[in-house]
Amino acid sequence: MKDKIRIVLCCIFLLIAVYAGYNIIKIQSEYKKGVDTYKEIDKYTIEQTTAQSSDNTEETQEETEEEKPYPKVDFAGLKAVNSDVIGWIYVPDTEINYPIVHTTDNEYYLDHMVDRTENPAGAIFLDTRNPSDLSDLHSIIYGHHMKNGSMFAALKGYKKQDFFDEHKNGYLITEDAVYRIDFFAGHVANVEENAWQLDFSDGTEFDNWIKSLKEVSAFKSDVNPEYDDKVFTLSTCSYEFDDARFVLSGKLTKIE
Repeated sequence: MKDKIRIVLCCIFLLIAVYAGYNIIKIQSEYKKGVDTYKEIDKYTIEQTTAQSSDNTEETQEETEEEKPYPKVDFAGLKAVNSDVIGWIYVPDTEINYPIVHTTDNEYYLDHMVDRTENPAGAIFLDTRNPSDLSDLHSIIYGHHMKNGSMFAALKGYKKQDFFDEHKNGYLITEDAVYRIDFFAGHVANVEENAWQLDFSDGTEFDNWIKSLKEVSAFKSDVNPEYDDKVFTLSTCSYEFDDARFVLSGKLTKIE
């Protein structure tokens, strides 16, 4: 009788081990597929370029020369892959270097990549409440916090002042313009907070909102957006508590 019980237990443990091994292989395979897909998408970033002085540039020549290189994007090629593409997000010296998509809901791209194939990596996508031309006072993009460091996992670095000090800016590239993103606040937020607020009745409400973000920010910044500035937020999951998110907000400055 004991031998039969021992055999049954061994079989159960073996099945558990096989199932666990299968899941590990499946997860690793999905991670690899996600990484490979976005590496393939990189071919649509033609070259690294920096802003040139022009009548449309809001920066002085001295400031422009300090810009870090950012991707020049082949949007025609990208839109042939997926017409939902509306921009590209790039944060120098991090893994954040991805196309941005926009559709009619905030669910589809949670588990579909930019080429529309199903994968847990999903895509970086603009909040469906925002217009695709990014004309709102506040625009928000979302991306997963992947355990392999891809997508928006790098945002966790902004929980530390020293990381922010080395990564103060990002770039938003669209078909019509290039913007530098000057980050001014980042914090772990509850989904019930106002970090994702889009509408402001007047400048006072906007100023109070900016102040509230800076008061809880994990880092200190000298950037202080005003009511006529546009704010751009990157949002991802965090794991300090249930439904925790990390939100990183910056001021957009057109440089090209």
